[in-house]
Amino acid sequence: MFTLTCAPGRGAVADVRHVGPGWLSLVLSMDPGRVVIDVPSVSGGGLILARFCADLAQAATRVAVDLDKGGQGGGRR
Repeated sequence: MFTLTCAPGRGAVADVRHVGPGWLSLVLSMDPGRVVIDVPSVSGGGLILARFCADLAQAATRVAVDLDKGGQGGGRR
């Protein structure tokens, strides 16, 4: 287990990378630096990554909405 703390630079973007036929990885280009989240190499890995990405999208939306309202982000559930 590890903890990664970083802040996006002005050129930061989230994107996908094609790993193989029908397989994608999530790429967070942080400007500078990059985080790549691959499909876990376990049975059902694609579903695990899909569930994680759905959770990530919901959390990212909450932070974006809070910041758009002038908040500091990271509000509690």
